Amino acid sequence: MDILGNKPPSLVTAHIFDPKTGYSKQTWRVGEQVPHGTVEKFCEDGNIFVIVYYVGDTPHQMIRRRDNWNQFKAHFDSISEANQA
Repeated sequence: MDILGNKPPSLVTAHIFDPKTGYSKQTWRVGEQVPHGTVEKFCEDGNIFVIVYYVGDTPHQMIRRRDNWNQFKAHFDSISEANQA
């Protein structure tokens, strides 16, 4: 439970942005696919926001707050649109 007495979710919806494959959504089990502490820190109404980045060809994930994730996605989308023009 958090300081307000709310029980953390056992499942969360992961909104994933991968610059190679675009946007996807998955259901993740807390404690298996995402740590409890991460959910406590970043979960917003049962949602977490994941940005995939690459070191060489190896994908890595970072979880961000919704507003930061939206800014990243909008920035990437604007670059992608400019490259298509």
